[in-house]
Amino acid sequence: MSIQIKILRTSTLIATLAAVPLLLTLAPAAQAADPDPRAVALIQAGRAAEALQWLEQASDAGDDLSAEYAGLMYLHGPTLFGAQVPRDRQRAIVHLKRAAEVGSPVAREMLRRLGVEVEDAVVAS
Repeated sequence: MSIQIKILRTSTLIATLAAVPLLLTLAPAAQAADPDPRAVALIQAGRAAEALQWLEQASDAGDDLSAEYAGLMYLHGPTLFGAQVPRDRQRAIVHLKRAAEVGSPVAREMLRRLGVEVEDAVVAS
């Protein structure tokens, strides 16, 4: 195996592992729930594409935290996850809107930075 391939694999692994705490710290403090534990385990194992599938399924089923994470994964794609996760602005927006509509400040901020307006959501207190 060439040195370049080893460096690429190492840098991809480092980026993937570095993304886990980043994503976990971006979760709103008000939310007590964790993202789908299977997705977290897959990310930690360097299997981000599979993790994204789990997060999308949970997002489609109404899990707002998984929607936030799926949106962030699509938004940052290869920057954090290498070739495993494509950067897809439209899919990121779909998932981030789901999370923002139920009060996620992280999703709202990401959408604001993308220039996407989100109606004010009523957040239960």
